[in-house]
Amino acid sequence: MRKSQKNRNIKKKKSTLKITLISLITLVVVTLLGGVFYSFYLSSKLDKVDLKNTEIGITNESTQQLSKYDGYDQIMNIALFGIDAGDNELGRSDSIMVLTVDPVHNKLKLSSIMRDSYVNIPGHGMDKLNHAFAFGNSVLALQTLNDNFNINVNNFVSTNFSNLPKIIDKLEGVTINITAEEVPLINNYAASLGSSKSISGTGPQLLSGDLALAYTRIRYTAGGDYERTLRQRTVLSAVFDKVKSTPVTEMPSLLNDFLPFVQTSFSSSELLKLGTTVSKMSSSKIIEDRFPRDDSSQGKTIDGIYYLTFDAEATKSQMQQFIYEN
Repeated sequence: MRKSQKNRNIKKKKSTLKITLISLITLVVVTLLGGVFYSFYLSSKLDKVDLKNTEIGITNESTQQLSKYDGYDQIMNIALFGIDAGDNELGRSDSIMVLTVDPVHNKLKLSSIMRDSYVNIPGHGMDKLNHAFAFGNSVLALQTLNDNFNINVNNFVSTNFSNLPKIIDKLEGVTINITAEEVPLINNYAASLGSSKSISGTGPQLLSGDLALAYTRIRYTAGGDYERTLRQRTVLSAVFDKVKSTPVTEMPSLLNDFLPFVQTSFSSSELLKLGTTVSKMSSSKIIEDRFPRDDSSQGKTIDGIYYLTFDAEATKSQMQQFIYEN
């Protein structure tokens, strides 16, 4: 592979995680604003997509199946799509997470869903989960999640533009626990991005935007891509905690950095209502998990292409329990 092509691949890879982080940061910033921001202001900034339950795989039958969980109808699931695409293109959602706002158990939960998961994409057959967005944007991506896992994801935040280092620097960095194995990998990746910053210590380290991005891209350690999703969730949680502690007076400035580059299914009034719910859960930490789990999945090459195959019923049950139980 020629050097120029490698550089293009690196740029595409580094953008994906930044996209998802900004999606979550944007949602957190907006929801924590509560009544401080007027609905009119939010409406003027939002790129809103209207969704119908029948279009995204939420039916009376699928909802009835979740009624065994107490308070299931009070729990909200929000898909966070990190889209790898250029301007005016549909791209693959190479970073897929579900943020669960659970006021029933006073918990915020974050699920990573492996992008190579071998799922049925309506109208397209069995394929990688991350292809659903490319085939049919947010509507098909949500339908694919709901059809395969029945978790009632009815809202989303996505973007194909990112500026994570600037955002984290504006938050004055995030603190991450770094291992000795990770130090040289972070420094090497940061250098490849043209950053002059580096770290030398282990344990809790205050990372700048460039270094936080480098940390999330580490994959050549024990656990490979599985550990990379854990690092993504670690940074998301750190950013969430930092945003929660940001003075309300600084929120508008943060919001102006994010909103113009985000697409969402939320209206301004829905965001403000969600803000009230989240504000009551301000002491909660984000609980994390990743699906499919190791004991229910295995990598498999089909027609020369790698997929992550998994036990569909076991994974569906595990995801529902994580999302809807305490």
